[in-house]
Amino acid sequence: MRQILTTLILLTGLHSCKEKVGQTDLPQTKIDAQYKDLDKIKEIKFGGGDVWGTTYIYSNADSSVKKVIVDYDAGDYGHGRNEYILVDNFLVFQRDSILDQVINKSPLDSSEYKLRETINHFNKDSTGTRTSKAVYSMTFDFSNKQIQELRNKKPDSLSLDKADYIKLLDELKEALTRTVIEE
Repeated sequence: MRQILTTLILLTGLHSCKEKVGQTDLPQTKIDAQYKDLDKIKEIKFGGGDVWGTTYIYSNADSSVKKVIVDYDAGDYGHGRNEYILVDNFLVFQRDSILDQVINKSPLDSSEYKLRETINHFNKDSTGTRTSKAVYSMTFDFSNKQIQELRNKKPDSLSLDKADYIKLLDELKEALTRTVIEE
């Protein structure tokens, strides 16, 4: 578990356990650097069945900028981190960093694991761009070399419309209302 969380932290360049966003020695994306001086205002633990995690909510002093980070563990199904940045209650950035098992069609195939990062940027008219990239491994542990390969990989890209924007907002609303439902 610690190796998996380290992998996700290296990928996203953030530490969820810090009181302020972006207090890390690891490289950051431009968006991380732009919104790093936010204070943690709330922490929501959630879980049930196979999925457990924590939602962290950060904000600036006047609440015009908010960042939500959802870290979750789904056991053998994978682990992930979802990040959302809102400016004046408008979603401008969303990133998923997910480590999961690839289900092979043949039972004779050995397991393969995928580390994937998807980033969504939105314009003021709720349209935007999605980029996605992934690397694969035969083990659940990804090396620093593989993480660097993912960072340097040319992403696939596609356009987003208002329906994509609304779907991500709905996911964010769900993340903000989760609670522990099973001990």
